[in-house]
Amino acid sequence: MIRAQRAVSYGPDGRGWVRAALALAAFAACSAAAAESRADAAFEARCAALPPARFSVSEAPVTYALDDGGQTIDQLTLKSGHTPSTHMTFGLTTVHFGYEAEIAINVIEETQSGRACGALTVEARLAMQPATVFLAQELATSPCARAVTLEHEEKHLAVFRQVLSEARRDLDADMAATLGRQVRRAGSRDELERTANARVKDYLSDFIRRWHRIMEVRQEAVDSPSEHARVKNACPASG
Repeated sequence: MIRAQRAVSYGPDGRGWVRAALALAAFAACSAAAAESRADAAFEARCAALPPARFSVSEAPVTYALDDGGQTIDQLTLKSGHTPSTHMTFGLTTVHFGYEAEIAINVIEETQSGRACGALTVEARLAMQPATVFLAQELATSPCARAVTLEHEEKHLAVFRQVLSEARRDLDADMAATLGRQVRRAGSRDELERTANARVKDYLSDFIRRWHRIMEVRQEAVDSPSEHARVKNACPASG
């Protein structure tokens, strides 16, 4: 009876126990893989249910402060980047072309692994503020020259407004296409928020730099030789 048990049992070397242990390990591995697969499917389903990314763009109206006679011709010349020995600046308009952005991420985070997915919401606002029109002190003695100089600076203001409007339309059309409406994924919530914020800020900074170059070219066109000649000869010598 004992021999029969040994014949159908695992033998004196214990190999049967090893086979049993391997079978249990394989079963546990399959169970873990199945559980992981179910967790992956549940996580992906939650990510897929997120609303697509949303983008909106607006612009702030261009308003300006008038600095009427607060600085001399030489001071305005230096502010414009020229030197008084070769240039005279009677009027100057300065703006700061930039953006403000509110960036939010609707995040889903898996507790066990820490991985995360999320959808962006970006609200960008373009502005050219502060804007200041400077008129030189010396213009106070010549109403005609002052009026002509202010008229010229208003042409610069018109270009600023036009550039701002065009840039807003360009950003509105381009931002979603470039940044994408897809759900973003990362190994952790912190990583997701950090990379998404950096991507949006880099994109907006590059956008502003590109439109700043466009703005400079158009403003240089306003200061054409014919426009300078018109301003110079608009008033009689008596002012």
